[in-house]
Amino acid sequence: MKTVTSSDSEITKPAYSKLLKDLKEDPLKFLDLAGVMIVVISAQKRIVYMNKKGCEILGCDLKSIQGKNWFENFIPQRLRKSVESVFEKIMAGDIKSVGYYENPVVTKRGEEKFISWDNYVLEDEDGKMLGTISSGSDVTQKKNAFEDIIHSEEKYRNLFEAANDAILIYDFEDNFHDANPKAMELFGYSREEMRTLRIQNLYPKHAQSKLTEMKDKLKDDRIVTLDTEFISKSGESFTGEISASLFIYGGEKVIQILIREVTMKRKLEEDLKENERRFRTLVESGFDVVFTAGMDGILTYISPVIKEITGFSQEDVIGHSYTEFFPNTEDAVIKEVMAKLGARESIKNVEMKMRKKSGEEFFVSMNAAPIIEDEKVIGMQGVFTDISERKKTELQLEAKNEELEKINKMMVGRELKMAELKKKKDS
Repeated sequence: MKTVTSSDSEITKPAYSKLLKDLKEDPLKFLDLAGVMIVVISAQKRIVYMNKKGCEILGCDLKSIQGKNWFENFIPQRLRKSVESVFEKIMAGDIKSVGYYENPVVTKRGEEKFISWDNYVLEDEDGKMLGTISSGSDVTQKKNAFEDIIHSEEKYRNLFEAANDAILIYDFEDNFHDANPKAMELFGYSREEMRTLRIQNLYPKHAQSKLTEMKDKLKDDRIVTLDTEFISKSGESFTGEISASLFIYGGEKVIQILIREVTMKRKLEEDLKENERRFRTLVESGFDVVFTAGMDGILTYISPVIKEITGFSQEDVIGHSYTEFFPNTEDAVIKEVMAKLGARESIKNVEMKMRKKSGEEFFVSMNAAPIIEDEKVIGMQGVFTDISERKKTELQLEAKNEELEKINKMMVGRELKMAELKKKKDS
């Protein structure tokens, strides 16, 4: 059997003849095979025909829309007047057909979809305008994606320019691409000057290894955070806390680093650590017992000297109520102490008897102050001082005083008696 050959397929001659016949008898049915929207609009603005893809995009069927006004039903109201005006001018022959055009259409559900159109004018043999035939591709997702990219880039640029941290962008060859205003302020360079530098120019020689370390870690697409030293245009060095990552900039993979100047912060941290070390040394080597407790009386810290004074270890005491170690202290005294602390008052020189692990009791003097957080008293901190030797001395002095008082009374009594006897004798 003879065949008719095309460049990429073969069909039999009878089949080819039938295809031509079907195309002549009902050419529109072949338009349903198209992957784009096809719509025929009459000069009277009515829908004459729409293919299957067009109905799918608009969410309707041909029977329900055929004969309806295209502009009133499928063009957004805000654009209807201008789009309809262009169509009228084309039909009047005042302007040529717009070959390529993009505009949104309204679906049956009221959603807008953006269509990219190719338009052709239909004329009769006498050149009279009959209408238009247009093919359109739904580019809604593409346009939304593009707008999202534009919005994202604008948002990034706004954040980039307004950031309180310095931001540098450079490539793996260490060439600068961009720097934000905070970076220019921090390093003392203009944006134009920054672009002539290499990233190494911002690091002192002894800190260059940090740059190499960071780049090696970034090759694994990791976010790298570290502290390093930088040097400004004036030659002044400072410590920076950085966060570095990779991202696409202008179609190229680049390095973005955020720098927060922390020289003063690090100095304050070191000073705080040193002060804490000194304080702890003072507390742990002192003769007095330093403690902290909640307002429920539960001890949260006590200095190591507690073992030397009472025999209790820190573990024996922390987590227990301090009242357990003052068994014979009157409730009224403890209530008064807690009430004053709760009222944000300090207490001074409150004497109480404290219990040793052996059961022996001894005198201590307590000084304490409230711990305040967010305007609320959450606990107390203070010092117990062993005053047992002082109390022993006081008791000894008290006994001596009583003894002297007795002697004094005896001497006075004796003198009075002798005076009375002398008086009797003289009389």
